[in-house]
Amino acid sequence: MRVIASACHHRGVTWFEDLTPYSYFEIMPIGWSETGPPGSRPEHLFGHGGDERCTYSDPEVNVGWLDAAHPVPTARPSPRFVALLTTMCESDEHRLHQTRGHHGCPFCDLRSPVASAEIRVQGDGVVYAAPTLIAHYVAHHSYAPPQAFVDAVLRSDGAVAETGGKRVVPEELLRREPIDWRAVEAQVRSYRDWLPVAEIELELVHGGVHVRARVDCPRTPFAIDVVIPDWACMRTDQVAIGIASMIETRQQILRGIRFTSRR
Repeated sequence: MRVIASACHHRGVTWFEDLTPYSYFEIMPIGWSETGPPGSRPEHLFGHGGDERCTYSDPEVNVGWLDAAHPVPTARPSPRFVALLTTMCESDEHRLHQTRGHHGCPFCDLRSPVASAEIRVQGDGVVYAAPTLIAHYVAHHSYAPPQAFVDAVLRSDGAVAETGGKRVVPEELLRREPIDWRAVEAQVRSYRDWLPVAEIELELVHGGVHVRARVDCPRTPFAIDVVIPDWACMRTDQVAIGIASMIETRQQILRGIRFTSRR
């Protein structure tokens, strides 16, 4: 095992040790529509933080989440393994959790739009979760993933991982906690880089919280005036994310209407 020298300082993917439980896109609060939460069931309030296709019966484990600060096992890969892995990382059928930006390689100056997603590979009782940069790591930096992962890729012959049932929301997320409404307001205001909230007022009323907000969009300023029911207010961060996404949804709708009206 050796440390691959870093030739540049690009922001790479987050480091996770191989074969540890996958947690990059976890269960998290679901965004609300412009009128509030979509429903009162657990799956209406919390869900998987990434691509909805990522629902597997087998647990997901990390492979290939590298950085320059941690030792990296190396070996010469087989041509067939490189070819299959590269195809999977470039195929829309396999790519999941697609992001707007892309990560740079921490070991060279690669900057590629291919490095902006993840893949899943079916193993024996597990599903391997890897960044699409893994193909580059193997082909150009001789990264040696765990042998079980290599065997799974070769055995799959390019097939996608087996999906399973809907992911269960952990019970701890469904336990109602006291909500710090000042923290909710502060968190919504903290999104000012992409959500220009000029004013926001949260008032506790019978059966919920009354949200009033004024948003100063350059072309379409607007106001939000809605009561969020008590059953939707489970946790401080969950409510803040819900209110922010509710305002953002309204902003996007108004931008769409304005764009359509110009045509």
